[in-house]
Amino acid sequence: KEQHPPFLEEIQRDMKVAIENAKHIILLGYSLPEDDFLYRTILSARKKDGTVKCSIVNFQRGLPDKWLDCGQWKTYKFDHSLNSLCERVSNIFGEENVRLYGAGVPAVFLGHGRASVEKVKQLLEWK
Repeated sequence: KEQHPPFLEEIQRDMKVAIENAKHIILLGYSLPEDDFLYRTILSARKKDGTVKCSIVNFQRGLPDKWLDCGQWKTYKFDHSLNSLCERVSNIFGEENVRLYGAGVPAVFLGHGRASVEKVKQLLEWK
């Protein structure tokens, strides 16, 4: 991990610029690994500039097809990796600013088996 190819450095610069003014960050299937210090640092720096909401979209069998806040997801039993992800993200943004959708992709976009404008709005427009 010492030498990054130039395209990775360019992606990292672009990502920093893209989230510089973000009010809502969506982790769509990304687990934010414990050893990924670069992205955790970027997200932590963004949090220092004010309140940022973060939505986690991941798949875990047994989780409902709906958004769960921290208090709700803690009542479910799910695997250690997803629980660990929720804790890492909550530590960065604060529990009150994190929600989880555990039915995964494509369910986060679908209503009654079809693409749903309402479901996309629920993903993008968390208030």
